[in-house]
Amino acid sequence: MSGQPDQKRPQRTHPASAFISGWLVVGAFLLTQLRGVLRDSGDIGEQAPLLLVLLGGAALLMVGGGLWRWWNTLFFIDDDEFRVESGRFFHTSKRLAYSKIQSVDIRQPLLARLFDMCALVVDTGNSETVELRFLRRKTAESLHDFLLARAASERAGQPVGGVGVPQPPTQALVKLPNSQIVLSKLLSLSLWLGIAVPVALAIAAFVLDIWWVSFGGFLAVGVGAVGFVWSRIVGQLNFQVSRTATGLRVQHGLTDLRSYTVPRRRIQAVSITQPWLWRRLGLYRVDAAILGGGGEEKGDESGSALLAAGTWSQVEAVLGECWPGGGWQALPVRPVSKSGWWLHPLRYRGSKWGYDGHFFVAKYGWLDWEWVIAGLDKVQSVGLVAGPLDRRLAICNLQLHTAGAEISVMARWIDAAWAKSALAELSQLPLTPSAPREAPPIATGGEE
Repeated sequence: MSGQPDQKRPQRTHPASAFISGWLVVGAFLLTQLRGVLRDSGDIGEQAPLLLVLLGGAALLMVGGGLWRWWNTLFFIDDDEFRVESGRFFHTSKRLAYSKIQSVDIRQPLLARLFDMCALVVDTGNSETVELRFLRRKTAESLHDFLLARAASERAGQPVGGVGVPQPPTQALVKLPNSQIVLSKLLSLSLWLGIAVPVALAIAAFVLDIWWVSFGGFLAVGVGAVGFVWSRIVGQLNFQVSRTATGLRVQHGLTDLRSYTVPRRRIQAVSITQPWLWRRLGLYRVDAAILGGGGEEKGDESGSALLAAGTWSQVEAVLGECWPGGGWQALPVRPVSKSGWWLHPLRYRGSKWGYDGHFFVAKYGWLDWEWVIAGLDKVQSVGLVAGPLDRRLAICNLQLHTAGAEISVMARWIDAAWAKSALAELSQLPLTPSAPREAPPIATGGEE
């Protein structure tokens, strides 16, 4: 895919995809057979020839099936769409218009990294997602840059070149030290709760001699705890945020490298959090509600993370790319209502809210600090929420709805009169988004 290839010529992923994709299945089959042999006879010597035959046959079938899928999976770069066709007997054709492409992510599992391979995931913001497994890293990066540039040019009505056309270089904005990430995670209560709860249950079962808890149960708890810590810490290492022509490129992971681009126009709201144990370190976490879901799977802690654990200057650098021109730092805010403070004693102190012509902000917390910011040009509707007790106390919650559902944009416990006034003012906002403020051009002197 180097240079200027014939864009309409069918192309395939790398042939090694069949071997990389099937190694986990072969390993699982081997462990299953080995466990069965040991359970039945306790001696693997007599069953070794049969086990080798079964393993060899399964490996051949899996690799053969992988090669068949690889040969019958083609992708096309047409003039108007990106097309992937798969299957011989049950044929599937997925066609993605360039103007509908929301994100293009690069993922690199451990085994794929050993072969310098990457998986390319193309997302349109709904259930229509295409994944190409696997491509050479240079090929994946070239296709990644082309699809993003072509999607942006289609929406802007401008022509763009073919695959292999050099894209503007990225500039590193933030590169978090691994020691900083590890320390912040070790000071996270959610990490220790995720470990302590299952371990405590396992210990209680052992002490109380509960008959249905076996060694396998304790082993499962141990494996689950290790996997939980691994995903929370190791998956966040090497965290780096770079600036591109279309938005932010986030990359992280030690064994399983993930890289995804977040266009500025897809960022609906941002949440800045600081657990109380992080205050001495001066660290903050930044998450974003992204149109179409984000660069990661749902449920993954890093799915919408723009900054895993950074300083305030790093927060400003990242949000400065989300909203070029700033303005969110100096937003005028007012305190929440004093009525009914006893309903939320720990979150009442320090809670404020406010808005101007561009942003809406809500601040919460006394121990754990949270700041939610939304651009008003992304707001789709505004509403008031008040329960029976809230109405009795003349307070209510002002809620703003955006396309991204990951972050709740709501000002809580505000005076009812202020809420109604804000609702009337915010409801008069134009439905069409205002023109985005452009970011300054990226320097051409190479990657920093």
